[in-house]
Amino acid sequence: MGHQSQEIKGINDLEYEPNVARSRLANWTKVDPLHYFDAEGIPFQEDAGGPYLPTWQTSPVFYTSYVNENMLRQSTTSMPEQVLDVVLEEQQALLGGLLQAPPGRTDHANPQTAFFATLRSFSEGGQALYEGDPMANLYVPVFDNFLPQNQTTTVAVISATFQWQDYFKNVLPSNVNGIVVVLDNHCDGYYTYELFGPDVVLKGSGDLHNPRFDQYQRKTALVMDRLDDGTDVGGVEVSHSDCIYTIHVYPSQMYYDEYINNVPLAITACIAGLFVFATVIFMVYNKVVEHRQTVVLAKATTSTAIVTSLFPKNVTDRLLENEANNGQGTKKGGDTQKDKLRGFLNGKDSDDDQGKPIADLFPKCTVFFGDIAGFTSWSSNREPTEVFILLQELYKAFDDNAKRRRVFKVETIGEFSRLQTAVVCVLR
Repeated sequence: MGHQSQEIKGINDLEYEPNVARSRLANWTKVDPLHYFDAEGIPFQEDAGGPYLPTWQTSPVFYTSYVNENMLRQSTTSMPEQVLDVVLEEQQALLGGLLQAPPGRTDHANPQTAFFATLRSFSEGGQALYEGDPMANLYVPVFDNFLPQNQTTTVAVISATFQWQDYFKNVLPSNVNGIVVVLDNHCDGYYTYELFGPDVVLKGSGDLHNPRFDQYQRKTALVMDRLDDGTDVGGVEVSHSDCIYTIHVYPSQMYYDEYINNVPLAITACIAGLFVFATVIFMVYNKVVEHRQTVVLAKATTSTAIVTSLFPKNVTDRLLENEANNGQGTKKGGDTQKDKLRGFLNGKDSDDDQGKPIADLFPKCTVFFGDIAGFTSWSSNREPTEVFILLQELYKAFDDNAKRRRVFKVETIGEFSRLQTAVVCVLR
């Protein structure tokens, strides 16, 4: 059934046929007896007194004779004594040591290389190259029931072979490149990988990171208390042997050059420049507005002073108030002077005081008319400057007297030849 399923997927012809043929002790119609392979991949029937740990089934399903192979004598089984003591006796899961073989394909003369290449081919769905990077086995005990471990018996062992390079794949996003990962197993040495986004490249055996970046090192030990096996009894305990795996992470020169450069300084300088420019613009704008307000204030002060000098205070206040109200009415879409005149002519009364003239009734007042006798004949024989000086002094004296007497000069009327002045007193 396994072969038929793999045939449907198109991955049933990935093993090297000569290796399959020489792995068989029996013909194709029988399962080989309990056996082991030597370093050359030649099978031999077991004749020792045990203990035995035969392979019952595999996934993927191989044509090579791995069924009934003694797992304790597999070339790919590291630390067989620990498998017996830790997995079978202490009923704990065990992560084995590093396994490595020469690089090659499924037809390689080294049986361990051929086996690893075959696993890679099944994983990738076609003939694949084993690049010589380390592998490891995870051993997990299988119990006869789901009771707590002190009430169970180990009846089988699941052995999973995985490639460390696959463990580091798809860890980084595609825009992060040049991260160096050093895999450290205290018993088997170091192996160095470099990560380019989701892809992983084996750099070789040993710690090959750049010592210049030791200060940026990050490391973690692969230690866990229990392995979740899907049961309700808390999972399987994990053995912490002396050969603990540690992962060291360093930046590469590529990563350092990409992120440690002058770009942040340039960005900071640009932002600071923009801030300074905006500050200068704001200061200039503030100066312009302040100057404009000063000019407007000066003009308003001058206009107010002129109006104040021409009219009494109560009249001045009413003029300024009407001016302000007219300005607000215009902004709010109020009637213009033409609209008001048109309404007045049509018999419409105004419901506000903005358009009414400033006029008050004074029943008791005195009107003064003055005349300079002989002014025409006198001025005809004088220079214009002398005439102007006379009038200026006369007006000044009259204005001073009017101010002292608290009267308001409405208007100066008359001709150059006959000067007349009209004065209206204020209410007592």
